[in-house]
Amino acid sequence: NFKKISQFGFYGCQNLKTIEFGDDSPLEDIGECAFMYCSSLGEIKIPVGIKEIKDYTFSHCRALQSFTVTIPEEGNVPEGYTGITKIGMWAFYKCYNLREAIIPDTVESIGERAFYKCNNITTLKLGSSVKSIGDYAFYKAASVKSLHIPDSVVSIGQFAFRGLVRLNSVIIPKSV
Repeated sequence: NFKKISQFGFYGCQNLKTIEFGDDSPLEDIGECAFMYCSSLGEIKIPVGIKEIKDYTFSHCRALQSFTVTIPEEGNVPEGYTGITKIGMWAFYKCYNLREAIIPDTVESIGERAFYKCNNITTLKLGSSVKSIGDYAFYKAASVKSLHIPDSVVSIGQFAFRGLVRLNSVIIPKSV
């Protein structure tokens, strides 16, 4: 019944393929670099109690194809629930096989280079609460074909979407 995975907790566990947390996991904190260089990790389901994906958490997880954020069912929302509000810098850096980035509606900021060189993302959905997108956040996410920036966005960092060579449709709200 632990509540925290410390910084560098599973760093470099190259043969780690899956991580499963129970639906009622008390986990509240995953430290920086906790799963960095877990190069065989294929998917992760992030528990309800996590409020932030910290800097470098899944950086260099080259086999990672998807991450799912657990959202509580209506009527079963834990007290103090905020959901994930921040995706830190370099959080999914060089996760080359990541196929989709579905950012939950609770996320307000996406850090610098968060999805840098995740060049196989085909589905990119930004949640309705995103306010800021950091420098190089989606740099060379080359497989993205369309992008809808939500009305909540007020700042987009330099080169945030540079290198999206297959991008053919962008919707940018007046708020940017």
